[in-house]
Amino acid sequence: MAKTTALVFLGAIAVALACSYEFQGRTYDLSHLHKLTRSAEHVADQTLDHDFYLNFCGAVHTGVAACNGMGACGSPYNAPDTDYYPMGRVDQVSIEEPSDQEITNGARFTLMYRDGEDPTSGIRRQTATTMYCSSDATTPKIRYTNMMDNGYVKTYFFTLHDAKMCVGGGSGKLPLGEIAFVVFVVVMLCGCLPVCCAVGVGAPTVIVVGVVFREQLGDLIGRLKGGDSSFSPLDEEGFNTEADKPGDSAYTAI
Repeated sequence: MAKTTALVFLGAIAVALACSYEFQGRTYDLSHLHKLTRSAEHVADQTLDHDFYLNFCGAVHTGVAACNGMGACGSPYNAPDTDYYPMGRVDQVSIEEPSDQEITNGARFTLMYRDGEDPTSGIRRQTATTMYCSSDATTPKIRYTNMMDNGYVKTYFFTLHDAKMCVGGGSGKLPLGEIAFVVFVVVMLCGCLPVCCAVGVGAPTVIVVGVVFREQLGDLIGRLKGGDSSFSPLDEEGFNTEADKPGDSAYTAI
């Protein structure tokens, strides 16, 4: 039992470490958005017409067969399991560029889940979640906005506001490869600076500090690379209206 638990835990860590995406020269770490329970994945349609379930860096946990392997799944409000429909496979993910207006309002990128085909009706669905830099959204918040049907596929649109999309222009936590580079540089410098030995700074200390402060290092390097200079949001948080701020009741904290 202990061995199985350890393997599950290590598997979860592996998923989290692997969950980063590069877009326009920036690396976005989404591991903090990964959910482990069905309730944490729930996003209510504010009209109470539908229930939606979204996960990042892994499939949803609805326990419904139609949702197996899906990054997003939905159903009519309070519907039985037989009425659930897939909204995009977690292994069919892509990164798309937001519209010019979305970018102006602070959007970083759009995460697409594709190939959600209903096994009963044959209807094809996909999910588009646009990630926004929102400095005041220290707890990420998400909401469903609308659905578009072009006769071939139904696309469900969501917006997610998250302060971590702003860090270092989206660099988030410093990748492990960059930590290794920082450790190498610091250790090389310490070899030339006697003061390092005097205060007891060695490679193990540098490694521990690098891992613990991955996010801060990522922020620093992102800012040194240019930070957010390419973005011009309409206000500090990246929203063009008060009603669209993530404090609005239409948003679900995740």
